[in-house]
Amino acid sequence: MGRWHHPPRPRASCHVNSLSSPLSVGFVGVGQIGSGMADRILEVGHRLAVHSRRPAVQSRYAAQGADVTDSLAEVAAGRDVVAICVLTDDQVVEVALGPAGVIAAMDRGSVVVVHTTGSPQVARRLADAGAPRGVHVVDAPVSGSPADARAGSITLLVGGGPADVARCRPLLASYGDPILHLGGLGMGQSVKLLNNLLLAANVQLAAEAVRLASAVNVSGPELAAAIAHCSGATRALGMVAAADPERPVYDGLRRFLGKDVTVAAQVADSMGLDLGFLGEVARHGPARFGETPPEAD
Repeated sequence: MGRWHHPPRPRASCHVNSLSSPLSVGFVGVGQIGSGMADRILEVGHRLAVHSRRPAVQSRYAAQGADVTDSLAEVAAGRDVVAICVLTDDQVVEVALGPAGVIAAMDRGSVVVVHTTGSPQVARRLADAGAPRGVHVVDAPVSGSPADARAGSITLLVGGGPADVARCRPLLASYGDPILHLGGLGMGQSVKLLNNLLLAANVQLAAEAVRLASAVNVSGPELAAAIAHCSGATRALGMVAAADPERPVYDGLRRFLGKDVTVAAQVADSMGLDLGFLGEVARHGPARFGETPPEAD
């Protein structure tokens, strides 16, 4: 369909003037998390192009002053930074490296930022594809909620070269706080996968604690309120205790955690790395979160 060009709506001068040099940004993946990030990009005054095939999303962002397009090439061409916030590694590869993917359309010196939680190897694969064109890659998986993204306070776990991270930092700062630069390309993904292994383990342990509490006539919320003041406190216990008993919290998380613990296990296997106890989470966690369990040895 090409781009829709609309004159930008007036914004508060403090937002527009807060940037001495606004970036031209392409964004792919305006879902629950990505939509809040895209909104923040506009609020602080960057120039935004959004990729979407959904008419409602196209209309929403056009009304806010963004360019909208269903073409990956158009969302990428001429941008300083292209952010990808889709669900899976396969989707990242399709968006970035497909026949009409973003890397082929990007200018020399531009940066791809991968916000999807996935394998560090995928980020490196994108970097290898971008290198001959002078396109750089930064991995920056997110930790937080859609509300955090809308508030500009989502945590970003960042991997990449210092110059590449510096180039896209004004964009990251529009929705991320803190921005944690953890090292070279792939380091953000590695830390995020470890975080999600811990979350998966904690959710399972918390669910067992709530089950045992119920057996001794203590409700989940009562347990969570008490443990919050004790050494066993975890965020996961509060999440589990507050969940609908007919729909435990891990049902809502299984789509994400099931994917991420599986990716973590695959990465560990490829490196010959023993995950120890967390390896048991990676092996059995997907079944607990509603995914297909691995075959028995």
